[in-house]
Amino acid sequence: MKPAFFPVIMGGRRGSVTQVFSPASLFTSGVQGAWYDPSDYTSLFQDSAGTTAVTAVEQPVGLMLDKSQGATAGAELVPDSSFDTPASWTPETADWVVSGGKATYTKPGAGVQYLQSNDNISIVSGTWYRLTFTISGIASGNAIFGLFNKTASTNYLGGYQTISANGTSSIYFLATSSTTGIRIYGNAGGTATSWSFDSFSIKAIAGNHATQATTASRPVLRARYNLLTYSEQFNNSVWTTSAINATATANQATAPDGTVTADLMQATAAGANSFLYINPSATSGVTYTTSIYVKRVNADWFALSNSAYFAYFNISAGTVGSVGEGSASITDVGSGWWRIVWSGQTNVSNAIRVRAVTANNNPNVSGGEQYYIWGADLRTGSSAGTYQRIAAATDYATAGFLPYLDLITDDSYSTNSIDFTATDKMFVCAGVTKNSDSGTATVLEAGTNAYSSAGFNLFAPRDATAATYGFSLYQTALASYSAATFAAPITSVVSCAYDYAGATIADEIKPRINGVIPSLTIQNAGPAGTGNFGNYSLYIGRRNYASLPLNGRIYSLIVCGKTLSASELASTESFVATKTGVTL
Repeated sequence: MKPAFFPVIMGGRRGSVTQVFSPASLFTSGVQGAWYDPSDYTSLFQDSAGTTAVTAVEQPVGLMLDKSQGATAGAELVPDSSFDTPASWTPETADWVVSGGKATYTKPGAGVQYLQSNDNISIVSGTWYRLTFTISGIASGNAIFGLFNKTASTNYLGGYQTISANGTSSIYFLATSSTTGIRIYGNAGGTATSWSFDSFSIKAIAGNHATQATTASRPVLRARYNLLTYSEQFNNSVWTTSAINATATANQATAPDGTVTADLMQATAAGANSFLYINPSATSGVTYTTSIYVKRVNADWFALSNSAYFAYFNISAGTVGSVGEGSASITDVGSGWWRIVWSGQTNVSNAIRVRAVTANNNPNVSGGEQYYIWGADLRTGSSAGTYQRIAAATDYATAGFLPYLDLITDDSYSTNSIDFTATDKMFVCAGVTKNSDSGTATVLEAGTNAYSSAGFNLFAPRDATAATYGFSLYQTALASYSAATFAAPITSVVSCAYDYAGATIADEIKPRINGVIPSLTIQNAGPAGTGNFGNYSLYIGRRNYASLPLNGRIYSLIVCGKTLSASELASTESFVATKTGVTL
């Protein structure tokens, strides 16, 4: 497993060592901000308390650790974390017993009792902590506990934790009040006969971590690019139930990847309609790229189509025939196999048809035409990219495919309040896909809305039906730009430098798309006003958890409370581009 939070060190020539750029270098000398990296699974957890790690794609992400400060654990705050010194703890009643390196709760089902640390343990409001504990002695049932301040008025875990198995677990929590002591709460609802803490550790975790407490609003980690299903199983019902005068027989030949997974496709009757088709989710008027691997058996021509357009390919000569919409290509991949590619717009239904044809620009067949087919792929945009195997929607190849957070409907995050009041400079860089231009969508916003005092935002798009990105800054007036033309679906590295010291909007807001200054339109002339930024939460994916949701993907997100040097800017954008799959 790769290191979680450290830059990669690589050996150079003659024993030299080269340190690869890490965004953590932007945050030295107390610079505030955040760096979120969905490609680093060790920084992701399925729940907002961080009790369940993300281990694979298609899992929800409820907690995303900020790597700007390394997300490293501070000093141990519990002096007697292994319960070796009974005098360090005071049981409220005899229902807690501290002895022999354990703190045992012995009153399940009746009463609620506390175990108080006798040492001052400083927990600071607004700081993130990791509670790590080991429980033993559960023969059956469960243990329930909480973590309170010394007056028992605040439950730092936001509720009671139910543990039904022995072992070591961790919980992340954001302190909502300060204290100089802690109390462990034993809940009467536990059903285990008795249970023990063998250890109880609390350490501060540096950073401004992003969370989503609502299960249904947690983005899902994905690495899916192929919009089809069963891309190598043309005999599956998703293809064959809609087959017209064509059949597919599974696993009849060696595929381009060396496995015997290529299917035999055969035209079964003469006429104009001999094809297999599939109906993935597609949007009318959007450019898609369809590709498939084809090998001749007894017919020279093959076609891809939707219900409106055709693209013809000669798989004997390796040439492209007539193309009714968009562009097409054919590539020799060896052993008689060709990868054929067609890019163009489609209607909503019948987004891909793989067709037997008799000749160029002729959809008819005689019947009996045969081909080997394998590896169908459909994706947005005008590039076929690397073919991605996919079976069911959540079962697909991930090696070599960049992971991302998939945000739809009401998916979003927020952070604790971040104190930016020492700076009037801000920099944001996001690797983002916007899937729609149908409504204003929030990638990132500081504060509750665009008019929050000393706030800023990044939209994708800025306005409904607009092929734009948007950038706003506010202090005493609103200054905002839209950047065109970037029609969805589109993936970009979007960055912006914000500066309250600027005299005009051009000085205050400096956007870049894929490393280039885009065409900008002033939406609100500003200037935004002078002063420093505020002390507020960052909202990711939705305004104030309530509106303007992003329909898209986030590959990387960096927010930094300073102006970047030219070299830092280039390195940061390049870093985010590698996480996003964008060429600068």
